[in-house]
Amino acid sequence: MTDLATPSGARPPHDQTDADDGFPMPPTRPQPGVARQVLLHWLAFLGGTAALLGAAAWLF
Repeated sequence: MTDLATPSGARPPHDQTDADDGFPMPPTRPQPGVARQVLLHWLAFLGGTAALLGAAAWLF
């Protein structure tokens, strides 16, 4: 049986995981449009809350 390890003893690239290389992950920027999506979600949440409060005030 042949030895499939590389001469230096390092694992081949397909066998390496991203978590155990000892280096921190580089900083990543948010994807384009994330801020707008978060803002729209907050506006929808606040609008829904205002609608529920308005309906409750009208009913009671």
